[in-house]
Amino acid sequence: MLIEDDIAIVYKENRVYYCQKLKSDILRDELKEFLERNLKIENLSLVDKIQYTNKNLHTFFKPVKSKLFKYFLLYLLIFCIGLYFFEFEEKKNSFTLNRIQGETKNLKRDISFNYLSKDVVDFYTKTKEYSIEINKISFSNSIYLFVLESKDKKNIYELLKEFKNCSVEDMKYDKNLKRYVVNASFKISRK
Repeated sequence: MLIEDDIAIVYKENRVYYCQKLKSDILRDELKEFLERNLKIENLSLVDKIQYTNKNLHTFFKPVKSKLFKYFLLYLLIFCIGLYFFEFEEKKNSFTLNRIQGETKNLKRDISFNYLSKDVVDFYTKTKEYSIEINKISFSNSIYLFVLESKDKKNIYELLKEFKNCSVEDMKYDKNLKRYVVNASFKISRK
């Protein structure tokens, strides 16, 4: 045990075991008896000065050699690295997700199925009867747009007279094909 001016320090095996600040002047013998009773230390000796070596200068706290602490530090390191990569991957994934959603919308629009009414099916069968070819069909706002070709202009007019909802948008003669090309529209009504 070492007693300085206002501090009493108890050493056990060259390590600090107990430290107490003294409030008043206490006799050394009384303090020794008090510490032996309360700390249950036998043969407590008073020392005036402790010789410090490199060993006991750095051992105020005893280091604990625990594998659990090493595993905790390893886990913490892995967690931080994972969090770092997750932040950058999240930005990349959100960009990829937005691109996939855009492509999905385009595919839905391109592959969407449109209901063919009985009138449109009849229109198709009549074009075969009049020797008229349908080059292109597009659908927009309940209106089918057709591009028709025929060698005879009269066949096109007869076909269009049979249908009430059909109208001619444009008709011209293509000299290269030697055929009439007609842009026609056919409005359908859904029930």
